Amino acid sequence: MQAEAELGLGNYNRSIAFGESSLSLLDAEPYSIETIVDVAGTSFEVIQVLLSAYSAIENKSKTLSVIEKAKGLSNFKYGGDDGFRLIKDFKIFPILAQAYFTLGDHQESLKYSTLVIKNAESLGYFETVFYSAMTTINSTVTNEKTADDEVQRFADTMFANRLQSRVIKARSELELGKYNEAKAGFDEVLSSKLITGITSMYYPVLHDRGRVAEALGDNESAEQFYQESIDVIENSRSSLK
Repeated sequence: MQAEAELGLGNYNRSIAFGESSLSLLDAEPYSIETIVDVAGTSFEVIQVLLSAYSAIENKSKTLSVIEKAKGLSNFKYGGDDGFRLIKDFKIFPILAQAYFTLGDHQESLKYSTLVIKNAESLGYFETVFYSAMTTINSTVTNEKTADDEVQRFADTMFANRLQSRVIKARSELELGKYNEAKAGFDEVLSSKLITGITSMYYPVLHDRGRVAEALGDNESAEQFYQESIDVIENSRSSLK
């Protein structure tokens, strides 16, 4: 997608131009039972790019406008059926949580990150099997790969959404002064050890955990977490040499 490519190059205005053009074409495409997943899925991809681009140029009004489009997509029902859950729970709600956090609306980012976690934990057996099959088919068609060059699986999607949403939830609680809740959230993320492989997420979590410790008066732990955050950054830099 051209809009995504331009975003990756830092050409935010060109990314927005391509994204808005694509979204207008998608908006003109009527949903049907045959096209709902493809059209809505592509709309999500474009919305995600636009949210990132508008946030990068700090255009709050446009970011809020795109958020409303995302909400409209998440509220879509086909024939009264609320089965649009794969895209809503695992794609739209996570980016809404991230978008609101970027805007500084921590109450809303807490709301949506909590929803993602709650809905992910409430999946039944048959839903899990269905979504696993859909993810495998989609990944095979699009040739999406994991960092290990493996076909993207539903478990990967679940892991990514749970981890990211738990981090945003804890960071939102920190900004709202809910320090004990934030402490529990960050400790849960760090205890998994899985985050250690995602440097861009790992060092900010360690830093924010230090902020929580400092807010709670535990200066010794705060200093330790701050140092660990610096160590992660330095180790990452040295590995690039």
